[in-house]
Amino acid sequence: MSVVIPCLNESRTIGAVVGEALMWAVDAEESIEVVVADNGSTDGSIALAEKAGARVVSIERRGYGSAIRSGLASALGDILIIGDADGQHDFSQIGVFVARIDKGFDMVVGSRFDDPAGAKRSIPWLNRTIGAPALSAIGRALSGTDVRDFHCGYRAITRRALERLTLTCDGMEFATEMIVRASQADLRIGQCPVTTRPAGRERPPHLRPLRDGLRHLAWMVRNT
Repeated sequence: MSVVIPCLNESRTIGAVVGEALMWAVDAEESIEVVVADNGSTDGSIALAEKAGARVVSIERRGYGSAIRSGLASALGDILIIGDADGQHDFSQIGVFVARIDKGFDMVVGSRFDDPAGAKRSIPWLNRTIGAPALSAIGRALSGTDVRDFHCGYRAITRRALERLTLTCDGMEFATEMIVRASQADLRIGQCPVTTRPAGRERPPHLRPLRDGLRHLAWMVRNT
């Protein structure tokens, strides 16, 4: 099993995030690797990730999707867990994803909206009440899937399922592309509630709601 974490200047949290994933493996008696797909960090994130026990791969092409695609390509596991480096995702919940994969799902997507209190703490009001719900509703209508939260970055996919998908997006719209392509490939997509926490960063988020929301929408219109 591999845990793939895209990273760009997350020195405040990356060590703890890697440690949390590895601690889950110890508690669950599972063998895992943590792959940090670094997208050009200049704040010491690489050294901190390696010190915590991760294998770091450097990704020159900038972008959320680019980092994840390259991280997945370098990962060795048959089950691939994807989660963020900023501390929002609780890696002690990896087992919830694994349990659904074990039940036969090819891909499992987390839903932040099943934890309203956590979503309120960790997701800006506009994104939480309008942006993500509206884009997810459009995604469901266009793709025929019932995924509730298209933009939750906490998800899992089997190696076999990943090999059936052609994924090309470099930006934030990769999250949408992954679900739509999985639906088009008739993969069995599951969902699970996840707890979200406030991000541990001081810098502004990489997400730009208006720009990235329009990119998600444009991609869906062109590809569904």
